[in-house]
Amino acid sequence: MLAATDLVSLIGEHVTLRKKGREHVGLCPFHDDRSPSMHVVSHKGTPFFKCFACGESGGAIDFVMKYHKMDFREALRLLADRAGIELTQRAQPETAGPDAPTRGDLMQANAFAEQFFRNVLAHPQAGAAARQVASKRGLDQTTIETFGIGAAPTDWEGLLKLVRKRGYNQRAYHEAGLLKERGSGLRDAFVNRLMFPICDQMGRPIAFGGRVIDPEDQPKYLNSAESAVFQKSRTLYGLHLAQRAIQQHNLAIVCEGYMDVVALHQAGFTHAVATLGTALSEDHARLLTRLCDRVVLLFDGDEAGQKAADRAVEVFFSHPVDVRIAILPQGQDPDDLVRQGDAGRAVLQQVIDGAVEALTFLIDRFRVVLARAEGGAGRQKRLEEFGQRLADLGYWSMSGVRKGPVLLTLAHLFRVPADEVEKHVPRRRARPATHVESKSAPGDNGSTTHDPAADLFAERAPRARRVAEEDVLSVLVFQPELALSTVDVGDGHLLPLCEAFQPQAFQDAPCRTVFEAIFEHAESGVAPDVAGLQAHLAGAGLERYVTDLYARGRDLCGDDESRAHARLNAAVRGLDQLRDRETLRRRAEALRGSSGEPTADVPAFVRLLEERRAIGDDRAVLPRSVRSG
Repeated sequence: MLAATDLVSLIGEHVTLRKKGREHVGLCPFHDDRSPSMHVVSHKGTPFFKCFACGESGGAIDFVMKYHKMDFREALRLLADRAGIELTQRAQPETAGPDAPTRGDLMQANAFAEQFFRNVLAHPQAGAAARQVASKRGLDQTTIETFGIGAAPTDWEGLLKLVRKRGYNQRAYHEAGLLKERGSGLRDAFVNRLMFPICDQMGRPIAFGGRVIDPEDQPKYLNSAESAVFQKSRTLYGLHLAQRAIQQHNLAIVCEGYMDVVALHQAGFTHAVATLGTALSEDHARLLTRLCDRVVLLFDGDEAGQKAADRAVEVFFSHPVDVRIAILPQGQDPDDLVRQGDAGRAVLQQVIDGAVEALTFLIDRFRVVLARAEGGAGRQKRLEEFGQRLADLGYWSMSGVRKGPVLLTLAHLFRVPADEVEKHVPRRRARPATHVESKSAPGDNGSTTHDPAADLFAERAPRARRVAEEDVLSVLVFQPELALSTVDVGDGHLLPLCEAFQPQAFQDAPCRTVFEAIFEHAESGVAPDVAGLQAHLAGAGLERYVTDLYARGRDLCGDDESRAHARLNAAVRGLDQLRDRETLRRRAEALRGSSGEPTADVPAFVRLLEERRAIGDDRAVLPRSVRSG
């Protein structure tokens, strides 16, 4: 299954990757990344990813588990389905109880409900009214199938009856927001509605949105309640269908409702997504920033739309993305324009093309407020308020290129120098860090669970020795086949690596543990790649340390991998010289005796001094009294 999974393609479905040398780089989805920190390495044996900012790393299964919050079984099943591989189901382990639903149970409940709603829409009688509404809204059959649109029946127990008949876990359907409590029992959460599946980025239904069929029903739009698999602030409607187009256009269009998204896609604007009855969030901004560099926020021209645009600008303000605001003509929405045919689509395209840069929009809104200010004191107060707002939005984290237009515009408005304007933007104090990750212990994640790597990182060698050992390991991890090569041990004498070094030659505990894994593979004639080492060292908690070594090896060797062997020989010589110096230092201490005074064996001291000079260590080793004698 892993062999059938292209890691670059898999990660590229969720993050825009750009080729850099032989690797691919992109914004890391596991922290608030502002510049590409995640590297995907596919030319070093089993592919893996590594973020050099937050430290997250792993292979295809790790990425799916971390990104989609799945357990191992779920990730395995998803990748198998993606690769067209059928998994053999083994006996399930006992669970906490027959009624305790898992995330997998909720996902299965949503998948079953999606098919149920689609069957209802296709039913000659039960789906007639819903099909009429869909037709009236201009939805063609292709769009209905693409978005998986269905219908909820008029029966308050339509889905519930089928769940009971099949013997499914009703609690899973309740927790997925498909059933709701009614008195002492349950009933369907959606009744007589046109149903829109809300999917995750892999296209799996995680919730639903329902639009009324009967105009008398309220509310007009109804979304599933949040659950273990669905959070509104982290979900954008239509993203699973739009993400490829967003990457191709390097542009995302964000609108206010799922009917707008469906209409836009049908009209050819396939890079459109929508929020789900909630304001844009930081998580939404991060999702889109990973996929593109430009975002157009498409809002209605009424006051509510203007306020929504205000909030959206605030969310995107400090993110490294070009955000523009497109305000539709008063009383129009994207769905209305699309249904006007070519003329409406032309107006929509014109609105999108004429979108105003977010900072310009923000300042234009400020002009309106400033115009209402009375006198100099009023204008001063408005400037201070706007300065505070800029600070709250993350002004001081912006680059100088983005700050410049704001300052110049405000300076022009107030007829004062730009630096005088900036004085009114308060610097916010940095919040005290609640956790500091130790760079000396990459495996330590700060949790209360015992980390096996913690014991190893408690046994670190002195810095010089550790650096020398890590230099050797870094090259071996970066270029695995060198574990089967010969190395220069001095005077041009070559030895196989496994003869030149034994694991006990490494004093640093983490280094020794990693070399033991390399040594074991090499003894068997196998060159261990990064993924193989990580699997071997998973029990020791050193997976992240291995990718740290890979990164260091890449820095040491550069893009030219032919340099790696020479760099390995240099690292081996450096470690050998350090070991020799340490040996001579111990001999010198023994000759000094416990009192620190020299023994009578002056010739031994002289020989020791000559040996140290021979290996390039000119630091004096003889006691002053011996040297002067």
